[in-house]
Amino acid sequence: MHMKAVHLPKAPRTRQQCKYCQAWLASKSGLRTHILNMHVHADVEHRCEICGFVSTSREAKKRHIQFKHNPEKRHKCSVCDKSFKVAILLREHMATHTGVDLYKCLYCDATFKSKSNRSTHSKRVHPVEYEKAIIRRPKPCGIKNFETSSFSCEKLLAKHQKDHPAKEYICETCGKVTPTLAVLKRHVRKVHDPKVPAQCTYCGKWYVTRSLMLRHVLNMHTTADSEHRCDICGFVSSTRSATRQHKRFKHNPEKRHKCTMCEKAFKTPTLLKEHLATHTGIDLYKCAYCEATFKSKSNRSTHYRRHHPVEYNANMIRRPKPTAIPKYEQQVASSSNVDMPSSSYDTTSLQPPPPVTDQSPGLV
Repeated sequence: MHMKAVHLPKAPRTRQQCKYCQAWLASKSGLRTHILNMHVHADVEHRCEICGFVSTSREAKKRHIQFKHNPEKRHKCSVCDKSFKVAILLREHMATHTGVDLYKCLYCDATFKSKSNRSTHSKRVHPVEYEKAIIRRPKPCGIKNFETSSFSCEKLLAKHQKDHPAKEYICETCGKVTPTLAVLKRHVRKVHDPKVPAQCTYCGKWYVTRSLMLRHVLNMHTTADSEHRCDICGFVSSTRSATRQHKRFKHNPEKRHKCTMCEKAFKTPTLLKEHLATHTGIDLYKCAYCEATFKSKSNRSTHYRRHHPVEYNANMIRRPKPTAIPKYEQQVASSSNVDMPSSSYDTTSLQPPPPVTDQSPGLV
């Protein structure tokens, strides 16, 4: 996350517009945060538990508590003994030592060492321009209140209802807008709900979620006897999902992930990330057995095979071959002399019987 946020080149962002108030935001994440603070939680009172100050949003309340009530001043001046709560205040204080002006007036040649001094100058010397250019923070307005708001004429009401469709579902945790309730529930289940491990009844493997376990059963057991052959080149994959990945990677000519520093493009974001490392010079991967570092996983794997063959072969995860459910049950029944009727597992509904409990839950 640090590498992506700080060091890697930023892809050009497209501005996003809020459907509820027409405000423009710089990115999708900024739009989600705006909707969450200004519309979803607009009816919630964000009152400080320490001093009672009411903020306009949940994020503003966090900043208020951090700035007003947190006694810690982590940003210390290296020239004198002063310290500050935020980095920008330390930077402006350092300007008093170096004599370098950090800010310039937009309407004349005056320069300043702090934003507050520039704002004071603009209000006193350029009041007309300052009032026109000032960005006034909008007040939060709940989405439900939009439907009951009063308008001066029917034309404005019709335009308002067109801009704010009634059937939209917003995640109360992250602000993601979904077109249907089913999509919202699937988003909450995949992203925010706690993960419950599930075990495959047929091979004993553990998975982080039940959906991954059911996908494993479908690919590795239910459709194991089916031949997953590519209809373009004839390549046979081990599973149906592997066939889809093969087609997308081998036969799809589109390369959507473009490098911002040269003209190269790639089919997957991982390949683009590893390519960008050749521009930045930053190594992304580290050898688990020595201090060697690499810019791609393939180079690291080659290093493992050449310099650490024993450890590599011992720790390499070998992909299991698909095993059909009927054959697997016959094998288990013949080895344990216990009857296992095929009706104990419904291959059409993929509802597994109770999980095996004699193995430790090592998550896959």
